[in-house]
Formats: sequence, C-alpha cells, structure tokens
Amino acid sequence: MNSVDACLLKAILDETLSVDRYRTYAQKAEEEEYYQIAAYFEQIANNEREHAERFRKLLDNKTAIVNNIATDYQVSDKTEENLLISIKYELDAIEEYKDFELMASAKGYREIATAFKEIKEVEEHHVKIFNTFKDNIQNNLVYRRKTIVAWHCRNCGYVHYGTEPPKPTCPACKETYRYYEILATNY
Repeated sequence: MNSVDACLLKAILDETLSVDRYRTYAQKAEEEEYYQIAAYFEQIANNEREHAERFRKLLDNKTAIVNNIATDYQVSDKTEENLLISIKYELDAIEEYKDFELMASAKGYREIATAFKEIKEVEEHHVKIFNTFKDNIQNNLVYRRKTIVAWHCRNCGYVHYGTEPPKPTCPACKETYRYYEILATNY
C-alpha cells in the first residue's frame, strides 16, 4: 500500500468480509450445536462491522485506489477448522494494521495511526478467544471441566453446578445440554 487512504480502504474491505465470514461461521457452529461459540462469532462479526465503520469515517468520502487486492473466503463445515481459519485472518490483520499504523504515523495522520493501533489490539483479543474455543474443542472441554463450575443455560437461564452441564437436557427448559456455558459473572 502506498497511501494511507489505500490502507483505510483495504481495512474496510477486509473488515467487511470478516463480518460476513464470521456470521457464516456462526451458522456452522449452530449446526454443530456449539451455541456459545456461535454467539461469539456473531459478537465478533459486530466488532468487525464497527471497525469497518470507523475506518470508513476516517476515509471521509475520499476515493482510494487499491491495486492487486487478493482475498480469500474460506468456510469449513467444521467449527474447529473455522476457528483455525479465523485465527489466521486475525493474525494477518494484526500484522497489516501494524504496518498501516507505522505508515499513517510517518505521514502525520495521528488519528488514523491510533485507530489502527487500537483496532489491532481488539484483533489480538479475538485471537485469544478463537484459540480458547479451538483448544476447548480439541481437548473435549467445551462441556466438561476438571473442577466444579457454574453452568448457565443460554436458553432459559438455569444454573447447574458440576464438572459438566446436566445431560442430556436442561432440567428447566428441556433443551439440549449444548445450550450450556460456564456462567460469566462480569456484572
């Protein structure tokens, strides 16, 4: 990229593609009954939509030309593979945003450099989330823990204490145990 505007346009395109890709991954995760992972894919899709909007506002209706943009759009039928693909996309964005931040800073575009820096940090957090879910699937820990935890039904709100959620269904709403996640107490 040889201009800051081109960097912004490239970021807008990548973030916009990520929105659709993560929503597709959410659908695949739901098909596999990974409801918590599906919800996180949706949440991260919304984050990416906001990133695209932030970059669009910084571009400020300017025209930018970007030559030789290559994109790929990988989707697997397996959530574990989509998590691996997501990690790769996020790591690529992190590297790209580091370069874009340096370019914007060198050319005196402090606000744009800051946006790339801060959004890069969000992408780093996305990598941690995707890695955790990938590890949980690989280690059979999506619905199992070594110690007693509070399991929360995403469907009805029932809370169960144990190393696993109640199986085969929630005692309150009778939905599959796959609606359970570890209770978050961030309030």
